[in-house]
Amino acid sequence: MKEFYKYLLKIILIFIITLYVLDTIYTYVYYHFSPRSKVHWIKTLKKQNFDYALLGSSRVNHSIIPNLIEKKTGKKRYKFSLFCS
Repeated sequence: MKEFYKYLLKIILIFIITLYVLDTIYTYVYYHFSPRSKVHWIKTLKKQNFDYALLGSSRVNHSIIPNLIEKKTGKKRYKFSLFCS
């Protein structure tokens, strides 16, 4: 019976170590490679200054024309619209 517990403990330890290693690899890849969506892209913006941001669904993408607002106000903007949101 002791051998069974030792074997079970070894399997559990190997499983936990494997989970830790895989999580570390996934986290590294997730944070250090190109963004997969607009939300991740926004997080990668560094030292970018803009006066306002347009956030919303595809309605923001199709109904608001930020170039007209920028011409009228002279303020820098970013347009972040997410489809299916």
